[in-house]
Amino acid sequence: GGAITESWDGSSWSEVADLNSGRYQFGSALGSPQAAGMVMGGISGGHGNETVNVETWDNSSWTETTNMNTARAAATGTGTATAAIACGGSPGSGVDTLTGIVESWNGSAWTEVGDLNTSRMEVGTFGTNAAAYAFGGRIGEGSHTANTESYDGSAWTEVANIPATLRAPGGTGSPTAGLVFGGSTAPAVSTATAEWDISQNVKVITD
Repeated sequence: GGAITESWDGSSWSEVADLNSGRYQFGSALGSPQAAGMVMGGISGGHGNETVNVETWDNSSWTETTNMNTARAAATGTGTATAAIACGGSPGSGVDTLTGIVESWNGSAWTEVGDLNTSRMEVGTFGTNAAAYAFGGRIGEGSHTANTESYDGSAWTEVANIPATLRAPGGTGSPTAGLVFGGSTAPAVSTATAEWDISQNVKVITD
């Protein structure tokens, strides 16, 4: 797993301080642009080396902070460096041990909250630690889902599916409006974008 970190200033990338623990398939959350961020979990070697390690970014260096309760890879984070959630993932052996575990971060400690209804890894997310969406993801070997769930700060509720079954889709937005984009339909990849408008509870597709 890599430790290299680069910072974007609006026009170019510059290498900055490395992560303390190199890893891949980790979750992340972002505070104000560049000034605050977090990485959570991931794999520090081959499968079987899933980690609980969490690091936060202060715009100059990474600091190890309180670990998650459950080690896992390919969990997805959303929120900020002081208020985030980590959703789903694989505690080990890839798709053979998928989980729906969700943990909430309050800036100093992780607390397990309501599980996803559908256990999965490589799920897309957007929102906050109190109001979020989780969509798509890998639910088995060669098997992906379009399932979408909304989070109210304590429990997850299934809502309208995204338009396609996707593994590792991207997501960004607020609790009321967001974008779902890219991902893999295996073996193909997707260029589609779905816009989520909670006021109308609809998705508008653009390719």
